[in-house]
Amino acid sequence: MTTHEMPEVLTANALSSHNAWRIMILLAPGERLGFAGKLGHDLAVTHSGEMIFAALVPQGSSSAFQEAKLTLEKGFREAATCGILADHLVIIQYPAQQEARVLSRLIHRASIDFILKRADKHTSFSSASLPCDVGVLRGTPDQLNQAPDLCQLDHILVPSAGGPNTIAAFEALASLTKDTKITALYVANADLGQQARASGQSLLNHALNVADVREEVETVVISAEDPIQGIVSEASQDQYDMVILGANEDTIDRVIFGDVVGTVLREAQTPVMIMRQRRRFADNVIDRVDWRLRQLVPHLDRQQRNETYVRIRRNSRPEISFFVLIALSAAIAGFGLLQNSPAVVIGAMLVAPLMSPIVGLGMAMVLGDTRFIRLSLGSIFRGVGLAVGVGVLVGVFNIGSELPQEVLNRTQPGLLDLGVALFSGFAGAYALCYSQAAGALPGVAIAAALVPPLASVGISFVNGYYSESLGALLLFGTNFITISSASALVFFLLGFRPTTSEKQRLEIRLRTARVAIALLILNAGVLTFATLSLLGDASRTSSIQQAVFDSVASVEAERQETVSNYKLELDETIIDPQTTEEILELKVTVRSSHTVFYNHVQSLRQKINDALFAAGYEYSEIGLELIVIDVTSLDPEVLP
Repeated sequence: MTTHEMPEVLTANALSSHNAWRIMILLAPGERLGFAGKLGHDLAVTHSGEMIFAALVPQGSSSAFQEAKLTLEKGFREAATCGILADHLVIIQYPAQQEARVLSRLIHRASIDFILKRADKHTSFSSASLPCDVGVLRGTPDQLNQAPDLCQLDHILVPSAGGPNTIAAFEALASLTKDTKITALYVANADLGQQARASGQSLLNHALNVADVREEVETVVISAEDPIQGIVSEASQDQYDMVILGANEDTIDRVIFGDVVGTVLREAQTPVMIMRQRRRFADNVIDRVDWRLRQLVPHLDRQQRNETYVRIRRNSRPEISFFVLIALSAAIAGFGLLQNSPAVVIGAMLVAPLMSPIVGLGMAMVLGDTRFIRLSLGSIFRGVGLAVGVGVLVGVFNIGSELPQEVLNRTQPGLLDLGVALFSGFAGAYALCYSQAAGALPGVAIAAALVPPLASVGISFVNGYYSESLGALLLFGTNFITISSASALVFFLLGFRPTTSEKQRLEIRLRTARVAIALLILNAGVLTFATLSLLGDASRTSSIQQAVFDSVASVEAERQETVSNYKLELDETIIDPQTTEEILELKVTVRSSHTVFYNHVQSLRQKINDALFAAGYEYSEIGLELIVIDVTSLDPEVLP
């Protein structure tokens, strides 16, 4: 709304979703707007959002509907005379005893972020069930009914124990600080002396850092024998225009009529708002985990976050130097792989700049920044294409030869590779945020190999090893998905997040988080299957080698019965790559002091077949190529 024209009074079903931050002020039929209008207007303006006046009425009561309509229109005119404009007027009709359910559905559908209401006339349902931030006002009629332009909000007191319950209040009020002074209060136990005061100051500082309002909110720590009296004593000072208390969903209704609020109202004569964050069971769990983690992880201040954001975004740009380094790194890695040289491959890892846009993608996901997401993904995909292309060119030098072992090492990823990528992402994001930890970046680059798998993709593909090429690509995909997701978690814990008024970014963050989690689960499932397959192959290989060893020993024992000093020792067992689940192709090398005859080879093959059958492996055909190395045993003390 940009004029004083009154909007049409809508029903709840006519109020649609919107990307703007929205505050809804609930008015009981016949209730004046008053103090709620002033506070709601200031919050809506500072969040660049919309303000909605609403009334709850039972279904089927035309008189209540008309009274609610008159209340909303009167509230709009009262606000308009003070320069306050509502964007929508809404009447919410509900069946008997279903106010909370109907209101919750409206909050979801219309994207309501904050509900502001008075406690004295809205007590027929629990505010704990509402899925948005809730502010409940209490005060004397003179305080709450005065015209909005006469209400003062120059100084607000927020008592806090430093816990998560007042974070919502600090975050919601942070944008008011240009015109309103906010003071956070901690009441220390007087019996514990100076130590309790120092602890209280530390708790307040941490809470303000988490809410990202450390510079806007001042702190006061006082000592008192009774916390309630301490709050009342501070709130009784004339400088405060309102007191805000934080509450859990299981205590808000009790606090509304509890000793703290009642005593403040009675003795301090100051309006009080009890505030709590949106509540759903999942939100409770997530918020508690988030709070605990943020107590353990050092929190970056705003300046540090800005510097980190600028640095990472700059390094994520697809500039000429980025592509030059990618090409050089891929070439070094490719030739190192062909030479089976781990040292050269490690050098290539240190040259590659691909980690920066992947970590940048994690930051962009947390911030819900679509331009940053596109920038990072563009750098990543073009860098990947260039690295694979260079790998193809290097792979031409290996055409007609078997793949080197260093290439094969990167074609069969497993769950252990996911674990390496996960903790590499943690370390990389953390090191990029703290200059004193920057020395860890080379180690992170080595641990999280990005370019060598891409070079392996090109080398394998051009040599016709397509399954191996897909395996190397899976390894890179694992590193890419896991590192970006792990980085996003670290950035979130360090304080990178959109403000509550940036609803579009919050939605983008939620969608990207869902995509990242789905990709992680899918990737973990594929790697689990691959790991189990590798374990099965390793078990089969071990069984085959053991069967060959036992069979050779058995043939030796049989021959020793007729030939004294007969020796037949296993030297090497090679399983041909053409082996299938039905046909086993073996190349066995043995050392023998006597001639090995054809019937001995047949006996050896039968014994191998019997041993594998006993171990649970059944082959329709076993191909055996036996290579015999003649051994002459010489004793210097005995003439030949």
